[in-house]
Amino acid sequence: MSPVSINKYFQMYYSDEDINKLMNYPIEVDEHYGSNEKSILGLVSNDRNRLKRVQTPDKLLFTCQFETARKLFEVIESKTKTILVPYNSEAKEMINIILSNINIKEKYNALTKLQSYSVNIFNSLYQELLINKGFIPHELDGIYILSEEYYHYIKGVTSTPKLKINIF
Repeated sequence: MSPVSINKYFQMYYSDEDINKLMNYPIEVDEHYGSNEKSILGLVSNDRNRLKRVQTPDKLLFTCQFETARKLFEVIESKTKTILVPYNSEAKEMINIILSNINIKEKYNALTKLQSYSVNIFNSLYQELLINKGFIPHELDGIYILSEEYYHYIKGVTSTPKLKINIF
């Protein structure tokens, strides 16, 4: 193959226009995320105009919005949320590590072990659990830890807490 034909091949199949068409994952404009971009590609592109719109003397301003793109992008659209469940003593021990002030490496190891104690729940149940305060608050964004009283060993995850019987 000649260099001219190789060049033409790459221009035909990998031009910027083709990449923009194929990779231009459309998103709804959402002021909550502080962006007026209409695609994921727009969020992660190095847009000099975005820098001009922001009035700041800081020369180290990062113009790509990777965090916003991460929150909006779904490879497979899912109507579920993944949560960690305190299923048994091992899961509870790993959850305690995540909630502790231990170093990040130990938390990462605990999260890896907790993958086998994660379940997907539909957004409706997730919303009920949020309203009922069914999750343990912590500092890790995007990780939901179910409170123990919202897990039943036969029924699984429930939107109503188990009754606690106080014997005095």
